[in-house]
Amino acid sequence: MDPNDKKLLEVSIALSKENNKILKQMRSAEKRSRFFKVIKWLIIIGAALVGFLFIRPFLEQARSIFEQTVSGVTQLTEFSESVTDGSIINDILNKDE
Repeated sequence: MDPNDKKLLEVSIALSKENNKILKQMRSAEKRSRFFKVIKWLIIIGAALVGFLFIRPFLEQARSIFEQTVSGVTQLTEFSESVTDGSIINDILNKDE
């Protein structure tokens, strides 16, 4: 084997080893990155679920208040319509007779 070829082969082997080392580091970095992405999403989803469970009683209370308000407004509207009809006044006047 020619000394020049031998030197080129040694350089090629050295570059291959260095390339292999860099590729292993890149794979390791990609695995860590993937792991931390999964952890990040688990934390985000977990925080959202815990937040919902924490806020749920307040949401239920707000919904209850809203339903009571709507019921009150409906009753008030019905009362207002009956007063403008005069049917309540007629009922009151007819009770005395």
